[in-house]
Amino acid sequence: MSMSNKVFSVSESPTITASQTDHPLTIVVIEAVAAASNVDPTELPPIHDELDPDALNSLFHSSVEGQLTFVYAGFIVTAQADGTVFVIDET
Repeated sequence: MSMSNKVFSVSESPTITASQTDHPLTIVVIEAVAAASNVDPTELPPIHDELDPDALNSLFHSSVEGQLTFVYAGFIVTAQADGTVFVIDET
């Protein structure tokens, strides 16, 4: 998984924002959490243990505005329908 076409920015708080481009929203979440954790994405637990990946991906593909917030790998993740993902350390 390449992060070359994602934009990550870190503010003073432990928050990472990933702007989705051409990957499914699930992949953006995994890459954003991996970046926040400073680990390889393959080291994270399977995302399907936390939620239905197809449902998350369909959130991005819908024309409806909205967001979903959940906990994954020790981070509070907010995924928005526009593909933006906010990751905040749960601690």
